Amino acid sequence: MSDPLFRDPITNDPWHAHFHAIGALTVAWNGLEHTLEYIIGALLRLDHDTASFLITNLGNVSRADLAKRLIRTNDGRTQIIELVDHLAKGYNTCRENRNIILHSQFTINALASKAWLVKPTRSGALNEYPADLSTLRQVATEVATFAGFAVDIFGAIQTDTDHVGASDSKDPQVAVWPWTWPNKPPLPRNLNPHQSD
Repeated sequence: MSDPLFRDPITNDPWHAHFHAIGALTVAWNGLEHTLEYIIGALLRLDHDTASFLITNLGNVSRADLAKRLIRTNDGRTQIIELVDHLAKGYNTCRENRNIILHSQFTINALASKAWLVKPTRSGALNEYPADLSTLRQVATEVATFAGFAVDIFGAIQTDTDHVGASDSKDPQVAVWPWTWPNKPPLPRNLNPHQSD
């Protein structure tokens, strides 16, 4: 007997693309979260395993705040500070959107071919969020974009500013990897709820 949850993806299930987008979001978020650990480790001058051990119990907001504090204390380059501040803003929006999508009830009206997310508030009301395919793909893409941005920032932290953009460096590693300052991607958009009773 085959498990209906893991049926062949080439079936005509109209919701398969929605589930794929949620899976892509999850993979991208894990990359973003993991790279932020690498950034914190680099700023603390620790290997990744030690840094991960130290920050495991920090909440995601605390991790972004920690990166912002450490960059000012341990690096001080204005361009890097601006990049990490932008990363922290984007990271926090990505976190909020990811939590909404992954901690809500995915609800389907098959007759209307419509899907939405339902998440209770602390007051007992229900927030409804859009779960159309374009919204889910947009959020996944924004998280993936910030994961790539975090990788670029990690490279910036590891790079000596004397070699930024230099292709004639005497350092063979720098010569192999010509590096430039990363561009700030647009900040992600927050998912906005509609409340219902």
